[in-house]
Amino acid sequence: MQNREFRERITFEKPSQSQKPNGEVKKSWSKIDNSATVWAKATPGSVGEDYTADNKAASKNYKFTIRHRTDIDESLRIDWDNRYWDIRSVDPYYSEGQNKLIRIEADFMENKQYD
Repeated sequence: MQNREFRERITFEKPSQSQKPNGEVKKSWSKIDNSATVWAKATPGSVGEDYTADNKAASKNYKFTIRHRTDIDESLRIDWDNRYWDIRSVDPYYSEGQNKLIRIEADFMENKQYD
């Protein structure tokens, strides 16, 4: 894989919880560490619609390829293109030629509410 294929900047975020003074638990997101923003190759996957009881939402799927890391898993999300992408799967054994890479499949929902 050529370096010029890694054109997109993505940031990995992890969830955390804090408790408000009234006892309510609030979920928030923060970068996983100081090297959370990396160069990636973004490849479009599927586009579709998901239905819930009260609405319809457009969904998109992308595959992100990054240089190998050991700290990426499905509990994280990706901040890319001013949108939050839920990580669906991580393939830590993906490679192209001599390059050891990670392939990440992530979904974006148009109407999903994030805390």
